[in-house]
Amino acid sequence: MKKLLEKVSKNEDKNPPNNFYCPKNKKTLLINQKELIFIIILISLTNFVVGSLLGLAT
Repeated sequence: MKKLLEKVSKNEDKNPPNNFYCPKNKKTLLINQKELIFIIILISLTNFVVGSLLGLAT
């Protein structure tokens, strides 16, 4: 497992910095996580509302 992680980190060094892993873009990553959480909450709320409406309709 440790060797695999070392390989991955070596590969990441070779690759051009990805937005997701780049430490310079920590702010954007945080914003993305907040947006993702918000979207998940929104989806679950809409599912709940639609589900209750369907429950009432039948």
